[in-house]
Amino acid sequence: MSINYKGRKIKYIASDLDGTLLFDEGHKLDDETYELISKCIDENVLFIVASGRTYQNELEVMKPIAHRISYIAGNGAHCFHKGKQIVSEYIEKKDAYKVFDLVEQVGNCHMFISCNGKMYTNSKDKEFLRHMNEDVHLFVNPIQNIREIKEDIDKISLFKFNGFEDIQPIFVQELPQMKVVTSGNQWLDFLPLHVNKGNALKKLLKMEGISLEDGIAFGDQENDVEMIRCAGIGYGMKHGAKKLKEASDVLIDSAKNQLKEIVMA
Repeated sequence: MSINYKGRKIKYIASDLDGTLLFDEGHKLDDETYELISKCIDENVLFIVASGRTYQNELEVMKPIAHRISYIAGNGAHCFHKGKQIVSEYIEKKDAYKVFDLVEQVGNCHMFISCNGKMYTNSKDKEFLRHMNEDVHLFVNPIQNIREIKEDIDKISLFKFNGFEDIQPIFVQELPQMKVVTSGNQWLDFLPLHVNKGNALKKLLKMEGISLEDGIAFGDQENDVEMIRCAGIGYGMKHGAKKLKEASDVLIDSAKNQLKEIVMA
């Protein structure tokens, strides 16, 4: 089964969370959105959450229907389907240290290091860390020396209150071996060059025998670009990043309203 929408069979829907289905750094969707996603799944449409968040955090956000969907986490570093991990990618330690060095030179931002769902930070801002843990539910472990992290690192993220428009080009120029993309207006992510949501989506769909053309994707930031490009229809948020909007087939005001239109088709 599938959903027929404007002459196209929709067999999968992949969606970003923050800035797309989820707003204000929340940790749950509204009840109507959960219901819309459930209706898609009832029609045998594969629903995939594709976020920069950790898998554990995605599970919490999607808690009412968590067992019914698949997950792309860490911007494509990890992918989970039917309870099994099918993608696992990591940053080489030498490249991670280059990021650390450059961030220390630039300064004035909070750094988060993701290791298989566990988050570390060297930020000493207690109120900011309280906000991340209690309000956003991104549970962060303070660490004095980030070079003492022993686990494999899958993603490095920076948070800066006034965004990265001024310094992102510096990171791109100095770190050609890394993918440097925005994942929110105040977030900048570092990944291996080949890691992105689009590549994780391709592997997942290949396992299920579903064509990329037979589905849609929603996104709002640079970390969604590859996924938006490879989907049958790529819906970009009008408030999104410039590169994302340029890659999109259709620009929309609301992913939730577009999802409703598709479900009711």
